[in-house]
Amino acid sequence: MKHSLYIFKFIYITGFSVRDLGGSDKVLVINFGGQYAHLISRRIRELNVYTEVIPFSRFRKDLINESVKAIVLSGGPASVRCFNPDLMSKFKDLMELGKPLLGICFGHQLIAKLIGGTVEEGIGEFGRTEIEIIKDDPIFKGWDRKEIVWMSHRDYVAELP
Repeated sequence: MKHSLYIFKFIYITGFSVRDLGGSDKVLVINFGGQYAHLISRRIRELNVYTEVIPFSRFRKDLINESVKAIVLSGGPASVRCFNPDLMSKFKDLMELGKPLLGICFGHQLIAKLIGGTVEEGIGEFGRTEIEIIKDDPIFKGWDRKEIVWMSHRDYVAELP
């Protein structure tokens, strides 16, 4: 349920309105190989929003046309720190499209790195963990100060841009 709530809040906070969608409008989910890309897509579809999932290797800037109203970058097993520089430059264009953009796990780290943040290697723990929300933001409305979340990667955003 938290996943649906988070995606709903992303759509709400970014000004993306389901009511404004036409028959061919969609959210594009770029799959970086994470096990949750299709779950992300399904949760968005549960909000009555059409989605398409494409592998990152098939992404091209010309795929982002007027019908794409928002973009979600999924998680994946790769490390942003070791990601192919040619692929990094390919995704830099996403920052300038003016579309709402949500990064989850690897996608979050990619966005941070592309706009000047620092991604570092952590301990590499997997499973349930507790996070603490240290700054109030409307996207966390309804969440407790501490929440149990799932982590399954080693890297983290060490410094914001």
